[in-house]
Amino acid sequence: MKHKLTYISLLYLFFINFIFIIISNYILIDRALINIDYALYIVISVLIRPCIACASIIIFLIFDAIMSAKSIFYFDAKSIALSFPKLQAIELLNNDLFVLTLFGFILLASMSYTLSRFVYRKYEILKSSTLIILIVLGADAINGTSGVISNVMPETFNSVTLPTNIGTSQTGKFTYDLFRSRKALKSAAVESASEARLVPVQDQTTSDHQMLVVVESWGQSTDPAYNEIPLLRLLTPDLFQRYKVHRGTVPFNGATTSGEMREFCGILASFINAGELGNQNCIPGRFAANGYETYAFHGFTETFFNRQQWFPVVGFKHLEFGKDNISRKCGIFFRGQCDTDILLKIAELMRRSKEEKTFVYFLTLNTHLPNDAALADGSPAVCPGTATDKVCTLLKAHENFFASLAGLLKDPTLPPIHIVLVGDHAPPFADLKSRQKFSDKVVPFLEIVPK
Repeated sequence: MKHKLTYISLLYLFFINFIFIIISNYILIDRALINIDYALYIVISVLIRPCIACASIIIFLIFDAIMSAKSIFYFDAKSIALSFPKLQAIELLNNDLFVLTLFGFILLASMSYTLSRFVYRKYEILKSSTLIILIVLGADAINGTSGVISNVMPETFNSVTLPTNIGTSQTGKFTYDLFRSRKALKSAAVESASEARLVPVQDQTTSDHQMLVVVESWGQSTDPAYNEIPLLRLLTPDLFQRYKVHRGTVPFNGATTSGEMREFCGILASFINAGELGNQNCIPGRFAANGYETYAFHGFTETFFNRQQWFPVVGFKHLEFGKDNISRKCGIFFRGQCDTDILLKIAELMRRSKEEKTFVYFLTLNTHLPNDAALADGSPAVCPGTATDKVCTLLKAHENFFASLAGLLKDPTLPPIHIVLVGDHAPPFADLKSRQKFSDKVVPFLEIVPK
């Protein structure tokens, strides 16, 4: 019986890890081959009653999923932790993949509970389980892929034998990354689309009406044909009669809020560092100091990533976010005010403010993955044959948004507007085939300057 339980425990450990290995062949997963949390669960199950031990496996599964998938969305541990209290704002059950994952978690938790009933107070298993943990961590250290040990003794463990982590604790890794992430802000200047294009220079700008649009999931494709599709109805002869257009790319790092900090303040940082900057160091504050009324628009709730707190810090005076009582919403996970409806609000603001100086920031929402296929309806764009359905939907959704923006720019009742449009990060597709269509280093920008 002793050896039988040991073999069952080993089978359990490798079965759960094997599931993640199989999934990694189809979607992006940032994970070691073996997550020792499941070996630790066996130890816990020996010592603690099954009903209580089962709570630990739920925690381990959640952290394994979060840490495995965080690279998909370019998140770091701090951003994930700050998102937890706001999860009720995300309509996760609207996605079939999430529902399927949740069902799988329930099955794994049930299987784990059954195991815990078998091994409870079977103390002879402790030796083999502890030995497995030590062997896996030791092999990872010898391989040179143990982040903790290589930081402590870099001169000893500085070479990698195998190109992947052998083993780690996902729960421990999250905790380690979380406490390591809160460091003093270092002024790491990075290239942005806004700097030198929108910043007031010697109290002079190219227009009294300036606008920055950070476009959700607008990436630079490795196929030039893909890059033209979103701009099909924006870059037309009518637009070129009134505006000059400049195109390019800028490096990106991190998720949406990192893209915002890049464009606002020209630094590589998270929004949690906003309080350390002061608005004089960021574009909105510099516009405000030059007599501009500063506005920020976003279709999602103001509490997500605490934008209602740090937007004023970087210099925004007027804030407008999505409300629960709006009549029309767009999106799947991040359902909020439709981007096209916000463009109408911005157009009305510009009409009212013809005699004023305005700086308007608009963070789009609706092209956040997973995409609502309805947002692609009506686009005349034709996708290349190599595009997956998910990529084609995103390209067409971007094309529809840019077509609506073109209507704003061509409206004769509006004053000339100097606009910079830039992506926040590459589209965070989970499946490898779609993800590989876009650069993981740069995002596009477009500057539209009144003639």
